[in-house]
Amino acid sequence: MPKLAAAERPKTQGNTGENFNYKFIYSIVFLCFLLSGISGLTYEVVWTRMLTNVFGGTTLAVSTVLTAFLGGLALGSYIGGKFIDHFKKPLLAYGCLELMIGLYGVCVPIIFSEAFLAPVWQTVVLSTQNFQFISYLVRFFVALILLGLPTVLMGATLPILSRYLTNVRTDIVTFNVGSLYTVNTAGAIIGTFMTGFILLPAVGVNNSVYIAASLNLVLATLVIFLAMANQKVQADTVITKDEEPGSTLEAKIASAQDNIPLHLIRYSMLALAISGFVALTFEVVWTRVLTLVLGSSTYAFTTMLTTFLIGLTLGTAIMTKVQEKIERPVLWIGALLVGIGITGFITACLFNELPWMFLSKAQKLPSDPTTSWFILTFHKFVVSSAIMFFPTLLSGMIFPLVVRVYSARPDHIGESVGKLYSVNTFGSIIGSFSSGFIFIPLFGIFGSGIHTTTKIAILCALASGLFLIYNDIKINKSLNSKQRKISISWVYITALVGFFSNFFLMPAWDKSIMTTGVAIYHSLSYKNLTKEQFFNTFKEENASENIVFYKEGLTTVVSVTSTKDGNTTLLKNNGKVDAGVPTDGDGPSSADMVTQVLLGQLPLLLHKNEPENVLVVGLGSGCTAGSVVRYPSIKNCKVCEIEQAVIDADKYFEPPLDKDPLFGNGSPLNSKRNPLAENVEAIHTDGRNYLLTTDEKFDIIISQPADPWVQGASALFTKEFWELGAKHLKGNGLFCEWIQLYSITPEYLAVLVNTFKQAFGKSVYLFRPGLAGEILLIGSNEKLIHLKLKHWTT
Repeated sequence: MPKLAAAERPKTQGNTGENFNYKFIYSIVFLCFLLSGISGLTYEVVWTRMLTNVFGGTTLAVSTVLTAFLGGLALGSYIGGKFIDHFKKPLLAYGCLELMIGLYGVCVPIIFSEAFLAPVWQTVVLSTQNFQFISYLVRFFVALILLGLPTVLMGATLPILSRYLTNVRTDIVTFNVGSLYTVNTAGAIIGTFMTGFILLPAVGVNNSVYIAASLNLVLATLVIFLAMANQKVQADTVITKDEEPGSTLEAKIASAQDNIPLHLIRYSMLALAISGFVALTFEVVWTRVLTLVLGSSTYAFTTMLTTFLIGLTLGTAIMTKVQEKIERPVLWIGALLVGIGITGFITACLFNELPWMFLSKAQKLPSDPTTSWFILTFHKFVVSSAIMFFPTLLSGMIFPLVVRVYSARPDHIGESVGKLYSVNTFGSIIGSFSSGFIFIPLFGIFGSGIHTTTKIAILCALASGLFLIYNDIKINKSLNSKQRKISISWVYITALVGFFSNFFLMPAWDKSIMTTGVAIYHSLSYKNLTKEQFFNTFKEENASENIVFYKEGLTTVVSVTSTKDGNTTLLKNNGKVDAGVPTDGDGPSSADMVTQVLLGQLPLLLHKNEPENVLVVGLGSGCTAGSVVRYPSIKNCKVCEIEQAVIDADKYFEPPLDKDPLFGNGSPLNSKRNPLAENVEAIHTDGRNYLLTTDEKFDIIISQPADPWVQGASALFTKEFWELGAKHLKGNGLFCEWIQLYSITPEYLAVLVNTFKQAFGKSVYLFRPGLAGEILLIGSNEKLIHLKLKHWTT
């Protein structure tokens, strides 16, 4: 079959008007897609938060929602691409899509509300409580139903607008698609930043959704008006009969190419899927690494995601500008994948340096809190960029090049873009899921799952890139036999060097340095240290603490350290100390121990009757559960813990074998040492979701989550959660809340206390245990009484 020259390719109606104002059309389309990107990421952030409030805050629950979201985008892009090449009015179709997305957005606060979803979800969980896999499967399908319509509509917008701009000008197809992708991702950056830093803090969840829906409705109105009013703007598709019925899209593209055979076209699509896999694997890994350095706050996560998207956007924008000058796009795709592997390796070599990179600037912050916050946030962008920027920049360059390969048939551009976007998104889904739920937990048994997963991603990028380069060299007619052999030899050498460097030259993961918690302690423990002093502190021979337990869990990196004398054991989550326990019982009791014991004893002493069942939200070191179960009347104590690694670490807070078993945390989960542990049940789940999905009521509920500013924990410091707790209290039941005073202003503390009072009315007591940096709030649905001193135990 003869090749199609550019001049012979199917022309479209948009090319016939000599006075056609392309700049006007492009400004309108790009503005619309920018706003669409803003609203799309606003939806993703808010919808994920709303659904995880119902489905649970576990990593698997969050991943279920995100998988459904990304899956809808992939399906939408594929369906939209198939449909739009055979539809005459693509601009009108795009306007209708945005209209439907906006209308759905307006209904979201009702559809996603707990009042609507919670009863349904409670029925599902109670009927499948003995079959966790089925429970998560049902959860996925519920999320898919709720997110299916809007995400499919969102996914279809890129191939549809690509079809429209190709109708306007067929001579710059790759530029059109690349620019659309760039503008939409730029909107995603703005949406991510704006939602995390501005909208949610200022106007809340529901109003953020309404703002996003308003953007969709405004741009839908604008587009539909233009599509109906101006015939030149419409740029309708000229429907032509398929000259090659029954052949695949790749075969049709190959027939129009001069130097890219069918097998390289297919390899290019595979490379795009692998690039999505590698990019999202890197994102998961980098987020876990940077959380150890930058902290676990919502702002830190927003900073990381924004930095990631900036790299992708710049990469796409740069390659969109230069791709027409590239003669061998497949070779360049391979070279970019190799570049991603190399830069990924270089950044992995910097992991152990990141705590000092952060600390060196954090030590110099001004005393003014506002100025300090802005400088620290900017520095977090800098540290994030040091890890993310170059690999993501190269990742962003791949999509326009693959579009270049697939743009040989402008009459099938909608199908091409839809297929490419869906394949890339599918790779992203696999990367995100496998890295978080398979690779990191599985390879954690060999040391660091984060470190090993990084090596896997690097190896995938190198292998796929060299494979493409090898195949492109084999068909390169400009090379003679000798040049081809030399080039292939260099491919083999690069593969050997890359494999050896990846597995043998990358610096080992230093657990003691990576769990220093510099984001929390930069102004305390590590203040005014030089670089040499900082690193010497954590050399094994000089360390004052030994890591006795280390596990990279699904939600956090959990480590347990003990002092050299063995008396004090600390629980750390992402480097932040959450509990301290004198395990042998002989040392001085720390302020942490006072709080942990009182957290269990205080509501027991205040209770009007003899409490029998207690729910503890958050296991921590286990001291609170150990305190509760010792109370004479307690028959059952359930402990909800979101991170399995914390449950696994509980045994390290038990006292030595030669000490009283009630020392340390009291051995609440070890029935061999403490017979009362038979009454304790540790449940690996999100405490808030547990209350949503159980009909059981408790005499006492004790909540001891992480600090309010920690990502995910904030949901346990809300009026909605406290009201939910109130509904699960028996008559005379008590709710005890632990609020840490570290890194919280008096104004925010006042908001928390007032919110707690709104949930429980006037029946609220506030206690401060000794000189500890925490307060305890006791709330009840009924009037509280005085302490019963006869039950007081030490």
